[in-house]
Amino acid sequence: MGVGLSLRLLYNSLVKTNHKKQNQCDVYECHSQLVIALNSQKILPENAPVRLASAQLEELDYRELYCAYSSKGGKSAVEPRVMFKVIVYGYLCGIYSSRKLEEVCRYRVDFMWLLEDQKAPDHATIARFRTGRRREAIEELFYARFCGGI
Repeated sequence: MGVGLSLRLLYNSLVKTNHKKQNQCDVYECHSQLVIALNSQKILPENAPVRLASAQLEELDYRELYCAYSSKGGKSAVEPRVMFKVIVYGYLCGIYSSRKLEEVCRYRVDFMWLLEDQKAPDHATIARFRTGRRREAIEELFYARFCGGI
């Protein structure tokens, strides 16, 4: 049996199994390789802490944060609202290091869900986000949420 045929058989069996298991992943073929993409919406339970944190952080006013970005600069790797949510949720999970945040964004389903299908930021992007002109806006958002101010 050829490699292409065995891949096709494996693909077909996974697709059939996939439909029986609540579509927790998508299976497709790309450049003769089998790709299994997880569906984080289905994997995370409705009462997952990340869902609660995200819902609460969505209530904040992010205008100051967006104003801190230059209109001359390029597009952000991750939307500022999403990056703020990732950092705050990381803090709630006891993760403070930019490198560790980068790692969990790549491998933990809760962080992947929080990223809203955006590419995981690298540690330098996370570190830059926390400094410079955005620092004051981030502090205001943080205090507005956790200290009841503003």
